[in-house]
Amino acid sequence: MSVEAAPKYYEFNFAPSGQWAAYAFQRYRDGGPLPQASDPQITVRTCTDRFELDALIHGQSFLALPMNARLLLGLSAVIEENDGLVSYWALKHPPGPPDFHHASAFVLKWEPHVAAALDPPYTGKR
Repeated sequence: MSVEAAPKYYEFNFAPSGQWAAYAFQRYRDGGPLPQASDPQITVRTCTDRFELDALIHGQSFLALPMNARLLLGLSAVIEENDGLVSYWALKHPPGPPDFHHASAFVLKWEPHVAAALDPPYTGKR
């Protein structure tokens, strides 16, 4: 996830086991662990024909983001099958070998202030 037109970006990794990791980068591949990241809520559902993983990331993990920043998101997965075969999936791959850090992988645009107005957060009350 990055702020549009900025070199900084965040990376969140989620595993089916519930393990996770978060990183902050100042520019392409220049970064390290994100110390203020709080435990995400991870939910995993498996069926015979699909696997679903939901992760809710808390806002304090993004203290450095400007208010109402337009964000660019890249979704990707590394899948290892039972026989050891590994495949790399992304909404968009740059030319060459898989590189989830490449700027061209961030293809989904999200504007928090617009999303909040269209879909208010679920509070458990109607």
